[in-house]
Amino acid sequence: MNDFTRRWVQIEMPIKPASASFHGELLLKYVSPVIRKLEQQGQIDLFHFLYEPGPRFLLRVHLCVQVKKSKVEQLLLVEANKIAKRLLSSNPYIQKHYDGDIKSFGTKQQPFVVKYLDICSRLAILDAKNPRVRGKDFSRFKLVHLFLNEWGNNIADEAVFHCQALQERIQVLVSQ
Repeated sequence: MNDFTRRWVQIEMPIKPASASFHGELLLKYVSPVIRKLEQQGQIDLFHFLYEPGPRFLLRVHLCVQVKKSKVEQLLLVEANKIAKRLLSSNPYIQKHYDGDIKSFGTKQQPFVVKYLDICSRLAILDAKNPRVRGKDFSRFKLVHLFLNEWGNNIADEAVFHCQALQERIQVLVSQ
């Protein structure tokens, strides 16, 4: 495990079944303030969040060099406990052995993937803060289209991608 990989902290939050406002509330009342605080203190340089089956919400932060993990872990937990009664189904906890998904993406691709996830997470927060200020083409569907286009996919390739993604997601749902 390299130094980049060792500096990740992940908090897992078991979440309640989501209401329409859940996503925005979680981002605006927990993620955005805690990330702003950690960045202003110079403690992190990257972050991203994901929803996982369970349902669980994962927030992953990448520590700057010389930052104490325990201090960041404590802040993440303290802030998560402030929203726990309203949004979480049980207590949040720190995942002790998150490796930055290096096994999934590989050593050379990992920095690219986590930067991409960081940008996507920032866009989701921006959208939650200003949902009515979108341009007519600002949507997650358009962003996926642009991502695929930049990877050289034409319309037919993009259609195949969406069909394969649909099939994969259905398999995940059926297996739960």
